[in-house]
Amino acid sequence: MLDDLGEMGFVERRIEEDAPVATYYSLTDKGESLEPVFSEIECWAGSWLEDGELEPQ
Repeated sequence: MLDDLGEMGFVERRIEEDAPVATYYSLTDKGESLEPVFSEIECWAGSWLEDGELEPQ
């Protein structure tokens, strides 16, 4: 999934070769531009979904 988002330009992957090797992901400007969209989805969910309905199973 993260690889797909990277290919679409929404996230950027950075690998640090130190021991141990670490991989970091961050949002690109394109990814950050989606914040208003997700904010609206969150507002919609608050109106239509019961408390706890979005909790992981």
